[in-house]
Amino acid sequence: MRVLRTILTTFLVLALLSIGALFAARSALLWWGSYSLIQATKSLQRSGRGPQYLRQCQQEVGSDVNVTLTPEPQMRFLSNTEYMAEILCDGFSADPIIVERYTLPVFVSKVPGSAGLILGAEKSGVTLTVFAKEFEILKSLIGYLPDFLIIQKQVILENGVLTMNSDETDLGKSPVSTCSGYGFQCCNEQTDLGVGEKLEGATGCTTSCYRSCTRRPVLLSFNTQPILDPRSRTVSVPAGVAVTWSYVADAGQDPSLTAWIDFGDGEHMELQGESGTTAHTYKCLSSECRYKVEISLTDAWGVTSAPLSISTMTVIVRGQ
Repeated sequence: MRVLRTILTTFLVLALLSIGALFAARSALLWWGSYSLIQATKSLQRSGRGPQYLRQCQQEVGSDVNVTLTPEPQMRFLSNTEYMAEILCDGFSADPIIVERYTLPVFVSKVPGSAGLILGAEKSGVTLTVFAKEFEILKSLIGYLPDFLIIQKQVILENGVLTMNSDETDLGKSPVSTCSGYGFQCCNEQTDLGVGEKLEGATGCTTSCYRSCTRRPVLLSFNTQPILDPRSRTVSVPAGVAVTWSYVADAGQDPSLTAWIDFGDGEHMELQGESGTTAHTYKCLSSECRYKVEISLTDAWGVTSAPLSISTMTVIVRGQ
């Protein structure tokens, strides 16, 4: 009994020490990440409007432009962990002058939203956090994440003064950056469904920029027997003759998939799985009838497929 009590006591002490070490490391890492960003920003404040960058801006714009240039320094994030100190040449240069590249300390990352600090803005800021990826994995395993595990710290530049702030405040103006620079993701509308806030004005995205993306089910093929015309997506049959449809799909994030086929005459069929076959017979009381057939896919999470050109076809039924 005494041995068991000793083992339990030792286990409890080790568990408490581990939790204490985690909390201490969490606070220390977040402070170090905030401090390193502040120091990098202060360095840019001292040098960003210096004569060397003014000369570079004049070279960028050209000596024939009769304007007074003002280099505009900013700290712009490229991702949630990488950022750069750069100089904009008063809007005349498409490419900024890169001063220095930085990476946040390990386990520290920027919270999605703002893309950095504009040194000339009245107010500009970012929010940093720690163990974001690790806590996301923990959440996927246990289904939730206790609020006390998450800590954040804001680095705010207001009227030229840099501060660390543990309270949530407005971050002010943000540099224009890529989708990943804001901490968002580029979602391909055919294969991905955008989740959460949609960001307008981000660069580097050929499609849409969302807070996150989830995989859509994707239709790979949708064909008939008799064979349809692939250009016009039409198939012609006499009334009373069955048309057979077959489809193949990529279920995306979940192997469970429901295919809904609307035959266009008020009838439909629901099939299960990433591939399937069904048949339908049409009636036509006139010389010719046309029916628009459509297929849509839905996974177990309720995510639907994007409408594609191959998702629809026209069945031409010749009347008897």
